[in-house]
Amino acid sequence: SRDIVLVQINPLKREHTPQTPQDIMDRVNELTFNASLLSQMRTIDFINRLLADGRLQEGEKYRSVFLHRIDGGHALEEFPSSTKLSTDSAMIEKLFLLGQESARRWLGKHFEALGQQSTINIRRDYVGSMPQGF
Repeated sequence: SRDIVLVQINPLKREHTPQTPQDIMDRVNELTFNASLLSQMRTIDFINRLLADGRLQEGEKYRSVFLHRIDGGHALEEFPSSTKLSTDSAMIEKLFLLGQESARRWLGKHFEALGQQSTINIRRDYVGSMPQGF
């Protein structure tokens, strides 16, 4: 399949600047994790553009992909970063149900796009303003 569905649990942006040492460390961890994600998104965007422009041949080695995102968004903001390390079954169940509901909502809105087109704009959401030619 040409579809990649990203389940994003770390926000790319926060509305408020972290103030406490713990909040700052949590944000550093989010940014560190997101650095890899952003790099991969830039690569996907780059390859997709080279294929679309005919500068790369689509085949066994390169294929354009349709990218989608299920975003935890505001629902996950209520949970502290330490939640990622929690083994509490009630917490895991709550997160599982939250994820299920997010997936159902996403499928209800975007199911028809699967296999047809991306439902996110990689350049706008992940790449930002990259110079032309990249």
